Amino acid sequence: MRANVKLKPIDQQVMVIVGASSGIGLATARLAARSGAKVVLAARNADGLKQIEEEINGRGGSAVSIVADVTKREDLERVSQAAINHFGGFDTWFNNAGTEFTAQSKRPTSMMPGTCSTSTSGARFMVAW
Repeated sequence: MRANVKLKPIDQQVMVIVGASSGIGLATARLAARSGAKVVLAARNADGLKQIEEEINGRGGSAVSIVADVTKREDLERVSQAAINHFGGFDTWFNNAGTEFTAQSKRPTSMMPGTCSTSTSGARFMVAW
């Protein structure tokens, strides 16, 4: 049985993109903004966020950026509140923050808890919220 779900067109959406300063998150932010979505950009990289926010707004889009660490629930609450304050809420939340697992055998084992926490915390906090 298929649900009959009517999705809001992307140009009518507010999208929160966590991990927006690089990689897939950055590409998603650019594509969403180019498609007309208002975007709330979140990541730990303040300089990268400011750059993509200025790029999107400079091209006629609508973006706001919030420095946030997905391992901190209070940071994600600030991101959500920013979406509410700037755009009245959000329609889509894209949890894309993560850390690279490349060459894990060359990293000290002391780094593993942080790597795993970054890759799972955002999704866990948003589901629990």
